Amino acid sequence: MAYAYIPQKGPENRVAAVNLEGEEQILDEHQEFETINQQIRLNVNYGITDNFTLQVTIPVLFRDHDHRIEVGVEPDSGPNEGAGEFENFDTAGIGDIRLMAKYGFLPSLRSLFVIGAGVEFPTGDFEARNSEGNIQEPTLQVGRGNYGVVGQVYQAYELIPHTLNQFFSYTYRHTFKNKFDYQFGDTHIVTGGLIYNLTSAIALSGQLNWIYNVHDRFKGALEQAGGIGPGLAGETDIDKNVQMRRVRKTGSTNLLLTPGLT
Repeated sequence: MAYAYIPQKGPENRVAAVNLEGEEQILDEHQEFETINQQIRLNVNYGITDNFTLQVTIPVLFRDHDHRIEVGVEPDSGPNEGAGEFENFDTAGIGDIRLMAKYGFLPSLRSLFVIGAGVEFPTGDFEARNSEGNIQEPTLQVGRGNYGVVGQVYQAYELIPHTLNQFFSYTYRHTFKNKFDYQFGDTHIVTGGLIYNLTSAIALSGQLNWIYNVHDRFKGALEQAGGIGPGLAGETDIDKNVQMRRVRKTGSTNLLLTPGLT
């Protein structure tokens, strides 16, 4: 079992809003403030044979998100015209459950190699609604709304027997388009690091994680929210054609240094 607490707070940027039911993407319609993500992840492994293992991963997510909606749209009078309305969105529940099959073997006495493949089931809620009664942004939901596939390779080698280990892994994740014609971008995770056995019971580790998330895609029209101030509020049509297009402000590339103690 693992627990993660991830607070996200940065520049109060305006980002695109995805209106799933209205089939439209509105640029600069949200103003982001803060998101606090908490996750409890339960892994259950069952060895079928000495080499073949089944793993079930059950994530439980808690998300607290603050933003201002209807920026450039909400017709409040005075100098705050177009400033939108503050909204807090809370959601919690079981996410998408993953079932993995893994096969491991020892090329030598000092090395280990594992290959894995799995399926993610759409068990998480992806239709939670905000205070306006609309389905909330897909990236804030605890589920993705459709099945996904996962592939993984893992390699480890004892540089110094029983003392210093090296490891490397690559994970690929693909989620199919859901019923709202929203598709999350593919994820690539490359990890490499070292584990040092300080004693027979305590190990120190250090790893680099390179995480690349491809842009999400959504089938809808494209609009631009207006500015803030008298006479600036309102939306402008950019492209009325309902078609698959990249979702702005999605996708990312991260390089993380992660120390650990086991």
